[in-house]
Amino acid sequence: MEKPAINQVKALELIRQGADLSNYQVEFDPVKIEALDAILLGKNGIEVPHDLIYYKEEEIGSEDDPNMSAEDLSGRRLLRVLQAEIPLEEEIHEWLKKEGIDADRLLANLLRNFYENRQFLSRE
Repeated sequence: MEKPAINQVKALELIRQGADLSNYQVEFDPVKIEALDAILLGKNGIEVPHDLIYYKEEEIGSEDDPNMSAEDLSGRRLLRVLQAEIPLEEEIHEWLKKEGIDADRLLANLLRNFYENRQFLSRE
């Protein structure tokens, strides 16, 4: 069975409603979307052609990134970001959504607690 076709704007709308896009075929039309929306589509497995992404030049900082030191990281002023895709059963996905749980924060806290417990246990 052929999947119904939707454009990128409709895909964004469905994502924001929590819909599963695997039931649709995204066919891009000439409408450009903001960079943050392109990222959202990308997180949902839809790669947006570069020529359809726009951004406002004045909203992007022009200064170079400062050098990052070990002190910055150890002092937790700057954090490294780990991105992972974790397959979840539908039941867990629905529970996270229903409870309004931010999975990124939850996983960061779980990893921090796991790390601290391992450090504590290794000192004994």
